[in-house]
Amino acid sequence: MSDSDNLSVLFSDSGGVKVDDMSNPWQKRARTLRNEGKFDLALQLFIKAHETDPEDASTLKEIAATLLRLDRTEEAVVLYNQFLKRQKENGPAWNDLGALYFEQQKHTDAKHCFERAVELSGRKSDFLCNLANSCLETGGKQEAVDLLHEVLDKNPLNLRAHCLLGLQLEEEMLPSENSSVEIGQRLEVTRSTLFSEGEEKQVWISRVEDYNAKTIRISFPTAGWQNMPIRRGSRVILGYTQPDALWGAMGEAVGFRYDNIPLLEIKTPPNFRRIQRRGHVRITDGNSLQKVSLSGAHSISFREQDLSATGVGILVSNPIEPSSILSLDLLIEEQRFLLEGRVVRQIPLGKKGYHVGIVFTEMDTAKRERLARHIHHIQLDRQRKRIR
Repeated sequence: MSDSDNLSVLFSDSGGVKVDDMSNPWQKRARTLRNEGKFDLALQLFIKAHETDPEDASTLKEIAATLLRLDRTEEAVVLYNQFLKRQKENGPAWNDLGALYFEQQKHTDAKHCFERAVELSGRKSDFLCNLANSCLETGGKQEAVDLLHEVLDKNPLNLRAHCLLGLQLEEEMLPSENSSVEIGQRLEVTRSTLFSEGEEKQVWISRVEDYNAKTIRISFPTAGWQNMPIRRGSRVILGYTQPDALWGAMGEAVGFRYDNIPLLEIKTPPNFRRIQRRGHVRITDGNSLQKVSLSGAHSISFREQDLSATGVGILVSNPIEPSSILSLDLLIEEQRFLLEGRVVRQIPLGKKGYHVGIVFTEMDTAKRERLARHIHHIQLDRQRKRIR
C-alpha cells in the first residue's frame, strides 16, 4: 500500500500484511515495525489494532504519530475529529488534535483544542504549555506568560516552559547569558508542542555532532527504544542543565541524514541561552536564611517560606512595617553571606501571623549568581528525590 492511499482504504483493508502469530497483539507487532522504520506497514497494523477497540485512544495516538512521520497530518486530524464526535470529554484527545493543528500552523484551531484539554484534564503542565504556545501564536502574550508561570510554580525546572518564556517572548539577554554549544554536548530534546503521553515520556536524548552558523546537527533523539516522532517543519526545543541554570535553544527540523549515525538537522544558530530567569529561581520551605534582624536592633523570630535570587519571604508572629530595612544572614553552600533587605509587602494570615516579603538591596552580581546557583542545586536535588 502506498503513501497516497487514503485512510478509508486503510481502515477497510489491512493491506495484505501477513501476521504469522495471531496471538501477538496488532499493536505490539506494529511497534516492532515502526522501530524498524517500516512506517507504512506499522500504520496498517496500528489501524487494525484500532479497529478492534475504536474507543481506545492509545492506538489512535500511535496512528497519528506514524502519520506525522509520514507527513500525512491531515489524515490524523480527520481521525481525531471522528473520535471526538464519540468522546467529547476526552481531554488528552483534544490536546492531541490541538498538537496536530499546531503542526499545520492552524493556531486558532489549536488554541481551542488546548483550552478544552486544559479544562477537562486538571490543568496538566503539558497541556498548559501547549495552550501557552498557541496563545503566543495568536497574540495572547500576557495569557501565555500567566500560563507558563503556573507551570513553573509546579515544576521550577520545566525545560519547555522556561524556553517558551525566555526565548519565544524574546526577553533581552545579557552577553553572559549566551553560550556557543560544543560538539559532543549531551542534549535533552522535546517537541515545542507535545502529544498527551506525559512529560516523563517526551524528553528524548541526543548529542551535538556538528554545527555551522545557521544549523545544528544532532544524533537522532531517542528515549530508550523509541525514536522521536518528528517531521520536517516540526519545532523542537534543545536544552541542557548546568550547575548554574538551564540552557536552551529553539529551532525547526529541516532535514534527516542516515549515515553511520542517523542525524537530525535543526535550523537554529549554535548559541544557547540561559533560559532560567533569576525570578524563576525560587524554592519554598527551605532553611538557607539563618538570621533576620531589624537594622541596628534585635533579631526576629521567623520561618523561611520562600527564597529566590531577588528576595525572601518569611513568616513572623508580629508585624514589620513596610519599607523597614533588615539585616539578613544566609548560609549558601556552607558559606555565610550578610545581606541587606527591605520589606516590600506584609500579608496578615490570622492566627498564623504575617507573611513578610523582603527584597535584597545593594546585592552585587557575584553574590546574586552564587545565590541563584545555590537555589538551582536545591531544585535539582528535590527533583531527583521526586523521581526516585
